[in-house]
Amino acid sequence: MITPDLRNLRAFVAVAEELHFTRAAQRVHITQQALSLQIRQLEASLGVPLFDRTTRRVELTTAGRTMLAHAVALLAAADRAWEDVQRVHKGEAGQVLLSYSPTVRRELLPLLLEEFGARQPDIAVKSCEVWWGDSALADGLTDVAITRSRPIVPDESVLSVPILQSPLGLVLGADHPAALGDTVRVTDLRREALKIWPRPFSPHFYDTIVYSLRFAGFNGPVEELAIFGAGILAGDPEARAEIASCAAFGIGFRNQYTELEPELVWREIEPLLPIPMHLCWRHDASPAVRNFLAVVLDVVQTKGWLPEQEREEADRLLAAT
Repeated sequence: MITPDLRNLRAFVAVAEELHFTRAAQRVHITQQALSLQIRQLEASLGVPLFDRTTRRVELTTAGRTMLAHAVALLAAADRAWEDVQRVHKGEAGQVLLSYSPTVRRELLPLLLEEFGARQPDIAVKSCEVWWGDSALADGLTDVAITRSRPIVPDESVLSVPILQSPLGLVLGADHPAALGDTVRVTDLRREALKIWPRPFSPHFYDTIVYSLRFAGFNGPVEELAIFGAGILAGDPEARAEIASCAAFGIGFRNQYTELEPELVWREIEPLLPIPMHLCWRHDASPAVRNFLAVVLDVVQTKGWLPEQEREEADRLLAAT
């Protein structure tokens, strides 16, 4: 296979466009003797003459005219390749694989994607809603995860920082006595059943919520939903009916329940149960991923969700990535 040197191709294009060896040599900043040598090397590697030369003129052969079209395209492709490699190295181009837990979708994701798209339009973000973001990171299936629970992995391959805390709330029947105020005491719900997603989907988050409610005085039964989605109760009509009848209650964040049926209401828990949202990434993050992480931190800090001390810790971890 013939693999011509790119320098020889550039020399050829200069001569082919100038049709004058002296001017072509000046254009590529080499001596005329060196330029002539490069042209001879290229012709030798191809086994065909590219120029008709006389003492008065230089003209392209038929093969030379064909070679010119290909050489221009090859050099343009090479230039684009070098530029693309440099831009990827600088984090100006590339791809970010983002996974996020269902409760993040409405609260934070639109802000992040809009801001990052404005700053880095040449980096594609492929996002996917999952419950096992930390596992996906550890397995190398995603670059960044935004989760409600701190990642639990067997090694230090995954780094994380808390980026905001959202107060947890309850979904009650509109006629429930505890729903009359803006907040609900956990001790007012000692006998009703808690409707919650199946524990295997997010064990740490599940345990945090159940333990916190127990600690606050809840002694009722815990029942796992048969079907659920981002709205937790979205796919379980039986659970919805139980809550509407005031025999049970659901749990979740306000952004999950912006539109509730008239028979249901969302109320903040008292005492407050702030649940942190974690930004997680692999220790071997690419430049594009590091740029995405920086934008996430900028957005949450601008919104006043990230204290200065935690931003400093996040920047320290990011610098070590």
